[in-house]
Amino acid sequence: MRIFIFGNINSGKSTLLDVLKIRYPQYSILRIDDFRRKYGKGDIESDLYAQEMFVQAVLEHENALVESTGLGPLGQRLKEAFHGLLGVILYVDTPIYLCLERIDPEKFKNTPYPVFSETLENTAHSGESCHLFRTKVATS
Repeated sequence: MRIFIFGNINSGKSTLLDVLKIRYPQYSILRIDDFRRKYGKGDIESDLYAQEMFVQAVLEHENALVESTGLGPLGQRLKEAFHGLLGVILYVDTPIYLCLERIDPEKFKNTPYPVFSETLENTAHSGESCHLFRTKVATS
């Protein structure tokens, strides 16, 4: 089962993922920023390629912890790719002031973000948050 961890930039998604990977050590870890570091060059074209590689990796790994904001162009691609498939969405809802306080310039300088990438303000005011897409939840 795929577990999607969505939320604003600096909301605590990685912290939650770190807790979940202890519970699910056999799950693949898929973070969009890892794909941006591998494939991105800071331009739109390479970021779109990184996003495509990310979506393909998520499709290839049935048991995965998937970290992304869940919004913007990538969120739309995930919505289209996983329509009707099994999964769980966890949305980390953190106040914008706290996300801003957590900004670490050292962290961001190592990831090539293009100009159109999600910003704190865009993700905080999108209104879509955890209602990005409906997916079936596996129950056992």
